[in-house]
Amino acid sequence: GEVAGALNKIVGHLWPRVSNYTTHVLLTQVQPVLQAKLPKLLADLSFHPGKCHLGQRPLQFRRIHIDREHQRTATGGIQNLAIQARFEWDADCNIFLRFPKVPGL
Repeated sequence: GEVAGALNKIVGHLWPRVSNYTTHVLLTQVQPVLQAKLPKLLADLSFHPGKCHLGQRPLQFRRIHIDREHQRTATGGIQNLAIQARFEWDADCNIFLRFPKVPGL
């Protein structure tokens, strides 16, 4: 519908930034945790910065349904928006890992 089409335009415009941010998170948050938790032979694992990205094809919203819902709270109640979405992603992403200490990798 209209909402899905509008969101798809927004996501398409932001997709390169989303991809760059995902790469940043992999390099600065995920990689250090993996390096700390893996056995010594694999501890120098790293993501290749130039080969980790979400690709050029953004996810596509197919259907979005928005409803108002009442939520009871300790002080009464509040109105929320409940958003349900169906989306597809024909991904062309790359996640490239390096294992320098493992022969043949």
